[in-house]
Amino acid sequence: MIQEQTGDAQPSLSSGADSTDTPSGDVDERMHIQSKSPRRVKVYLLQGDDWLDNGTGYCMGKVDVKTQKPYFIVRNELDSEDIILRSYLEGSIQYQRQQETLIVWSDSSGKDLALSFQENEGCADLCDFIVKVQQENLSPMISLYYVITSLGQEGINNDGPREITELIAGPITYPPTSPVSEGLAEMLEIFAQGSNSLYSRFKILSFVIEHNYLARLYALFLTCEKKHDLKSLHLLNDIMKTLLIYNETLLLNEFFARDESIIALAAMLEYDREYPNHKAGHRDALAKEFKFECLKQLKNIPTFPDTKLSILRMEHVLVYFRSVFVSLFFDDHVIGTLSSMIYKCQLELLNYLRRSLANGNFLELLFLLYASNNLNSEQKRDGIRMIHNFAMVAKCHVAAVKPEFFGTLIKSGFSKMIPCALNDEDPAIRSLGTELVVTVLDQDVTFSNSVSNEEQHVDEMEDLEEHASNSALSGEQGPHPLRLNLIFDVNLIVSLSRVLLESRIPGLQMQAFEALKSVLYAASAEISAVNEDQTSEGECIKKADPKKSAEIAEKHYHQFYTSVAPILFEDFFNLLSDDPIIKDKAQENLKGQPGLYQHLCDIISFCCREHGQDNCCSFLLETGLLKGLFVSLSLRSSALLKLAVIRALKSIVLVKNTRVSQFIVDHDLMRHFFSYFEKVSMHNSCANSLCLDLLSVIEKRAFSDAGFILAADISKKYRDFLETKLEYVSIGRTFLKTYEAAENERASSFNGKKYTRRSQVSSDQLSSPILDERLEGDEEPSEPVENGVQSRDLFQGVKVQNGAHKRQRDDVTEGSLRNGDCSSASEAKRKAPVLWADKPNLEEETCS
Repeated sequence: MIQEQTGDAQPSLSSGADSTDTPSGDVDERMHIQSKSPRRVKVYLLQGDDWLDNGTGYCMGKVDVKTQKPYFIVRNELDSEDIILRSYLEGSIQYQRQQETLIVWSDSSGKDLALSFQENEGCADLCDFIVKVQQENLSPMISLYYVITSLGQEGINNDGPREITELIAGPITYPPTSPVSEGLAEMLEIFAQGSNSLYSRFKILSFVIEHNYLARLYALFLTCEKKHDLKSLHLLNDIMKTLLIYNETLLLNEFFARDESIIALAAMLEYDREYPNHKAGHRDALAKEFKFECLKQLKNIPTFPDTKLSILRMEHVLVYFRSVFVSLFFDDHVIGTLSSMIYKCQLELLNYLRRSLANGNFLELLFLLYASNNLNSEQKRDGIRMIHNFAMVAKCHVAAVKPEFFGTLIKSGFSKMIPCALNDEDPAIRSLGTELVVTVLDQDVTFSNSVSNEEQHVDEMEDLEEHASNSALSGEQGPHPLRLNLIFDVNLIVSLSRVLLESRIPGLQMQAFEALKSVLYAASAEISAVNEDQTSEGECIKKADPKKSAEIAEKHYHQFYTSVAPILFEDFFNLLSDDPIIKDKAQENLKGQPGLYQHLCDIISFCCREHGQDNCCSFLLETGLLKGLFVSLSLRSSALLKLAVIRALKSIVLVKNTRVSQFIVDHDLMRHFFSYFEKVSMHNSCANSLCLDLLSVIEKRAFSDAGFILAADISKKYRDFLETKLEYVSIGRTFLKTYEAAENERASSFNGKKYTRRSQVSSDQLSSPILDERLEGDEEPSEPVENGVQSRDLFQGVKVQNGAHKRQRDDVTEGSLRNGDCSSASEAKRKAPVLWADKPNLEEETCS
């Protein structure tokens, strides 16, 4: 750092009149180079270790008219005839700008000089003069550096401030215009040094572009490759990596502007010194014009701006370079630049694909080929990979493009491709097809915009003729909007079911389950909303045709329970088979694939919540699925599977169907549950907690017809278990008392007393049976709402009647206390079981 010092007056660094000033009336040809106006400045000279003040004056940068030599001149502020400093900009002098107001240098005679300006603008003005002198080749070998003081981060650099030197102007060393293998090491050093500053980087890149240097390097590369000159090939690889590290869009645009430069770049990146015994095949990978062969059918493909490549070719090349090269060798800055170029290219690509007239109805024709089976298996797979690729691209783009692309995909006949993808022998293709289904169904915005042809939105700026032709080849769409055709396509659900059952790959199995769940939830949501519209005020209004909703729902339920459910739950049916071979196989399946049957139990729970009593309960009873669920609790299978079965049984109980309850009692199915319950009753585990929860659910519904049937059966057959095995919680005692209260209330109704049946509230009144009446203090959490499908709120009448149920139960309990039925009032008021508070020292057992 240069500091101002005071001291005795020093002799002038230059004296005499400015004899080289431009004479009055003469026109200086270099007037545009000289500094703008005189700037107040102090002149310092370094003597030993001290900077000595040599006076204060006004400084300008000028060019000698006669000799064309640039120089600094400082005139005394008190006497303009007194020249304090005249210093010529010549040779290889290096000037440094420091602290915004200082310029420091060593002149040709070896003196160390400094100018300290009063204002930042004065220093910047003189620095501009130095830059112009260097760039105009008046003194081409001088240079200007900007010295920036940077403080080290706390805890990382404790050595104090660091100085960063940035070249602003100066001589640049360029590589030879005709590269040779002997000079590759020096060329690599030149390119590496050129990356040290923005100025040198810009100059080097300008040289590379102006001389088409990539082509010259590629010509040398081909020569070295023929000679098997591995050392030169490795040096060329290092040079190309160094240029890419510059991370300049100007250079990347030049490299990717033509196929010739792309192949040249890929070729030189094949020989990496880190893998001396291996040669990559980048040229072969990029030789194909498109990533997917079926794209050859596209017409009128637009080119990427400022290049000779189509947007499809450019997207393929950029993605390849980013994934293969940059992710291995370069930093995040290069990846970010390439990603920006890819994003722009993909945006153009999606806009092109969604315009059917522009691309020759490409998507429509492609999907028709899947329907007509005119493709071989590999061609079909290539098309599936392509659509999956575009879907994943659209998924990550802006909301303005995504819904329109997915809408176009559905309108063009996407459903024709799904069965081929889901039934393919290759697990990778089935995985892509499953992910495609989930991706499309997850686009809520798409479903709200992809409507039937009569309801299509026409942008005011869009060509009307093009819009009218958008779906010319999309075929017959059916009586419902396209989104309903996709959701209610039974072939889609059957295909997903087979992938779920047949796959032995956990990831693909989970994908299939999520896809199947998405379809079922979307169908349930559409059935619930098809005859209701949401107004701007949030109120529901009815559509004019309520029969339409009933027809859609009836068709969906019929298809699901006749074509899909028998396939999904076949092994649960087979547990009851009289054929020992079939029965043993079903048992082995449940034991060997517990994860699969957990998913199936979740689907049963969904059906109980969303499909209503007439459909779901009839299927449970008529097929033997309900009996199979109970029987599975007696198998020596995974604990997690049994937990899933109990959750499914809980959902079945919550439906409150008297036929189901009577079926359970008639076939003595609760014995399987209590047999398992007895094994886990003394363990502090998830299994015990879930069994207690199911018992609590039955207790809280004992005043309904369906709940009373189960409560009566349990109270009579398992009273000893409730009284002796569950002494550590209150549910055993409260269950029996609740049943007795319900029985007394029913008996009183036959003696002429006023009685209101709790079963008057039918689950048919609810949008989701799982969200039926609950008592205050019920510890059972409501089922989560998945995939944006929300159940409608309960009717106010149901809520009022729930409150009445609670008050009547309170009255019954208090009456029992007055009659001496309970020894402790505080114990009788515990209506919900406290699962573990009464037994804190039980042995811990994990759920796994």
